Amino acid sequence: MKYLLLLIFMMIFISCDSNDPNTVVDDDSQLYQDDQNADVAGDTKPEVVGTNDSDENDGGCVEEIYGFGGESCPFQEKSDFVKRMIETSKASSEGFSFTIDELLFLEERNETIPRGDCGQEKKCGITFKNYDRALFKDSLIGEEVVLYWQEGFYGTVNSEVMRRGVYVSRHKDGTLISVAAIGIADEESDREGDVSVWPSELIPKIQVNQKNLPSCEEVCYQINEGAAGFPLDMPYYDYLIFPPLEFKVDGKTPVVVRNGEVIRSEGYEYFVRGSIKATPEDSDGFVYDLGKKYRFDFFIVNTEALK
Repeated sequence: MKYLLLLIFMMIFISCDSNDPNTVVDDDSQLYQDDQNADVAGDTKPEVVGTNDSDENDGGCVEEIYGFGGESCPFQEKSDFVKRMIETSKASSEGFSFTIDELLFLEERNETIPRGDCGQEKKCGITFKNYDRALFKDSLIGEEVVLYWQEGFYGTVNSEVMRRGVYVSRHKDGTLISVAAIGIADEESDREGDVSVWPSELIPKIQVNQKNLPSCEEVCYQINEGAAGFPLDMPYYDYLIFPPLEFKVDGKTPVVVRNGEVIRSEGYEYFVRGSIKATPEDSDGFVYDLGKKYRFDFFIVNTEALK
């Protein structure tokens, strides 16, 4: 009798365990087949990372996106934002010129500044931050350079005004020295009177576009606060990728550069500070805080022009 009772107890235990929703399935072949069937049916969902179990975001979102995006399309760490930087002074849309009379090296700030008198209280120059000092030759002294810019602005969903612009330096003969492009975003939703900056007439020989790779991992980003830091009634979820930028320079091999990456190729050095884009799965098709479909920043230096 006691053996019969033990057998009944074991049958009840096994029956309950098999209906447990947390039971782990060890049949890898079945799991693989399920994934394959989902892919064929087009039912795959964007990768969601984090531990938030809300039903609204398909299982979880992250509130901090740094470190995600995949090897091919990473979103760089904050420290990479200043891996390279180029700033120009007294530029204009028509071109502002001055003659370099010295190379200023600020070692504590890791800055190199070719500069010269320009009729202002302070000298005008081009600031190259975190660039290899060996790139800058004394032969630059005595060279006349021209600084150009094209700036525009747009408003975000938070009613903030954001700057965008292209800043270019050239030798007097037209040889390109550097390009800094800040806040480049799609201009379809611009308000009347906003200035178009991209593509740029300042650098017609250069094309730069986001390159959407199949290997870009989509990230669900959870936004809990709206304008002025006030909490939202319900969290908002952005589905984002961080695509690399593809640079095409006339006469050069196209170069693809990921977020936070520096690449030298055929006399040019490229750096992508940031590239972000809403995916087709995103509910409104816009990056929430920008109110734009995409945004990117980049810096280019013609290293041959520094000699």
